[in-house]
Amino acid sequence: MSTIYTPDQAAQECLNTSIIQLSFSRPRKGIDEAKARLRHITIKGKAAYQLETVKNKQAFQKTIEPEALSGTIAEYFTRFKAAECRGQKEQLFFLQNNKGTIALTKRISCSAPLTENNCGGHNKIKNYLIPEGTPLAFLIEQGVMNAEGSVLKQKYHKFRQINKYLEFIAGVEPFIRDTVARSGKPFSITDFGCGKAYLSFALYYYLHERQALPVRIHGLDLKTEVIEHCSALAKRCGYTNLDFAEGNIGDHPLPDGTGMMVCLHACNTATDLALAQAVHAQVPIIFAVPCCQHELYAQLKTRKETFRTEDHLMLPFMEHGIITERFASLLTDTVRALLLQACGYTVQIMEFIETEHTPKNILIHAVKKTQSAGQAERLKETALRQYRRIKESFCIEPTLEQLLKDMIPAKQQENL
Repeated sequence: MSTIYTPDQAAQECLNTSIIQLSFSRPRKGIDEAKARLRHITIKGKAAYQLETVKNKQAFQKTIEPEALSGTIAEYFTRFKAAECRGQKEQLFFLQNNKGTIALTKRISCSAPLTENNCGGHNKIKNYLIPEGTPLAFLIEQGVMNAEGSVLKQKYHKFRQINKYLEFIAGVEPFIRDTVARSGKPFSITDFGCGKAYLSFALYYYLHERQALPVRIHGLDLKTEVIEHCSALAKRCGYTNLDFAEGNIGDHPLPDGTGMMVCLHACNTATDLALAQAVHAQVPIIFAVPCCQHELYAQLKTRKETFRTEDHLMLPFMEHGIITERFASLLTDTVRALLLQACGYTVQIMEFIETEHTPKNILIHAVKKTQSAGQAERLKETALRQYRRIKESFCIEPTLEQLLKDMIPAKQQENL
């Protein structure tokens, strides 16, 4: 027989489970929210809860402090007829009839404690920054989600890519917040080669809608129809500080005050053009995911006979096309990292997304940090020395070197 509860009692029963996630559905008559979800989160090392409600196919989030949790849960039990609570050791299922009587219809105990990453087989909770089940207009229109917020099977890799990207952005959020506080102006971001702008929209949503940060994001792409589509979508979403323009990266110098440059999957030397624009503008944060590193691959292939004549170390790498191609890709990004370091950036090379989804999975993350003059010079000289050794060993002439030559002091150019 089902146990009957008042809203306050149902709320307390949920709290007793140590809530991980509490979902409400089937709104009562007159309620304009389609669904609601409460999730346990951590903010600056402290436990809190995020309440996400869906109204008119738009999601709204706010943070609930622990002391207000019981009252909030009880209130939502009066708004919805169904609720599912996932706690650390059990799951609870509630149903409510038209008279408002709340019944606990099922209680499932788990032998192992549930966590955000371990909960019930197919119902496993993934701790995504954009959680599945949250209908967002830009993802619906771009064919990633349906109107209920479910991710379409054929677009799940894109959904994961978007969330992985936002994880990197979350890592620099404190810098963005501090910059906004000091300047009193929106944080300026340029997305070179934005394409259909899945990530531009996700970036705007995460920083502006979720984190309440004033940002201005500018996307650039060569395709007229893509820019028209993205501009119209931004207008429909009400994203007033997200704009798009048609143009070539090399003809688009970054304005003073740009805080971040993003360049994801720009082909071949377009990545180098984007990196050079960022360095020339002294942009403090760079994110780049290179694609199609054809330049050095072509250079290595033309030197194959020379390598053979010299019995060069590189020769075994030239005997198999796929090895040559992958070596050239790694060589290209190694060179890019060294040249960025030579211009005063601290560089990390990281995995962007699992190789099962794309072999183009290297992310270059560069940050302009304040260093003592002596330390900065030593790091630059070391990077240039290593770069010259690689350049001479493999007989390469990277485009990025030519683009950044004016940023390297004359006394250090002997290392090029």
